[in-house]
Amino acid sequence: MNPTTHTPAPLPNDQAARAVSHGQRGPSAHDLAALRAHLAELAARQARIEDLLVRLSAGKHLELLTTEDVRRILGIGRTKLNELIASGELPMWKLGGERRITRAGLEAYIRAQARGGR
Repeated sequence: MNPTTHTPAPLPNDQAARAVSHGQRGPSAHDLAALRAHLAELAARQARIEDLLVRLSAGKHLELLTTEDVRRILGIGRTKLNELIASGELPMWKLGGERRITRAGLEAYIRAQARGGR
């Protein structure tokens, strides 16, 4: 490859600078807000994973429940369970194609409800 014709792949900041120099606008406030929300979600997931790894390395037992178990314990249907998972009130893990909820997560949800949560 001829070094004089090689151009490195643009970095995100380079792309934004080129857009501005060509009269284009940078990312919208909505795009930035969506990105911030996504980054916050990733940080929360990372924190949950790190917590689980700490528990596992400390030898603490981690009990995973099926969605059917959780529905039976809470006395709710699929729709309500899906709403709780989607809202983040009830943290869910995917193992393969199966969804699982930790007993600790379920207990935390129940305690929050007892304190007057949603």
